[in-house]
Amino acid sequence: MHRYRLHGLTVESPRPSPLLMPEPEAGRPADIRIRFEPWPAPAGDPVHTAHALSVYADGSALFEPAPGQRFTAVGGHTLFADLADDLPDYELHTWLFGLPMGWLLHQRGLAPLHASVVRVGAVAVALAGHSGAGKSTLARAMIARGHGLLTDDLAVIDPRTGMVAPGAPAVRLWSASTRISGDATPDERRIKAGIDKFHVPLPAAFHAEPASLALVVTIGLDPDVRDFSLGRLTPPEAAAVLQHFLYRIEAARRIDKGRSAFAWSLAMARLVPVVTLRRAADIAALPEICAAIEQLAGKAAREQA
Repeated sequence: MHRYRLHGLTVESPRPSPLLMPEPEAGRPADIRIRFEPWPAPAGDPVHTAHALSVYADGSALFEPAPGQRFTAVGGHTLFADLADDLPDYELHTWLFGLPMGWLLHQRGLAPLHASVVRVGAVAVALAGHSGAGKSTLARAMIARGHGLLTDDLAVIDPRTGMVAPGAPAVRLWSASTRISGDATPDERRIKAGIDKFHVPLPAAFHAEPASLALVVTIGLDPDVRDFSLGRLTPPEAAAVLQHFLYRIEAARRIDKGRSAFAWSLAMARLVPVVTLRRAADIAALPEICAAIEQLAGKAAREQA
């Protein structure tokens, strides 16, 4: 049995993962157990179905991303994976620690933000956005400038303290982004077969300890913006926007009618500044965007102190 530390939780799995950090505390009980065996779908019809995810009245969820692949998240503590034994390790990581893990976090009331988080000096900056917004590409550009990595794609942030729990020491990048960063893309690191996107391990840049969040930057593509624009939100605006960027929020509202997501967003909006980044579709302005975020992070860190 393999034991890992992910999002502040101990994950136990019979199969090894090439990308997760080992659990440093011997004897610590597992928070989440992965079991490679079938599990029947919950009784009754789902209350929400979208993008291969079905959510049931008891909060359990069934995820069927491809033929022969079936994941069931139960009670915030167990993930059943029914799939071929020969699925490559990196593709397995894609499926296990993407949507199924995000749903288990929702079941635990942890409200994961759809964000990559970098460490700038002593503080953390969350880069939030929907799929395709470029949050991992921007995180990789920040790391290339000497900053650290805390997590990619899913971020667990304590709304009482603002502490960000570390994820995995890797980012997911399209091949166009890896050519800019100079990262290797061996075929076995594809997130899944036939997709030109790769897991890029960055252990040297990874911070394995939680860090205090000082700033959230929400990213959106805007065809009317030539390079990029930044704007700070008021706390009420920030609360609404943060809730919008919680991972699979429409499905997650089925667990408790959105109460935990609403409470999390309100608390975070009071705790840290939230800035909107509107950028052009190309990435020519990445250096300037990084420099602007560095300035904002420095100012936020001083205000926080």
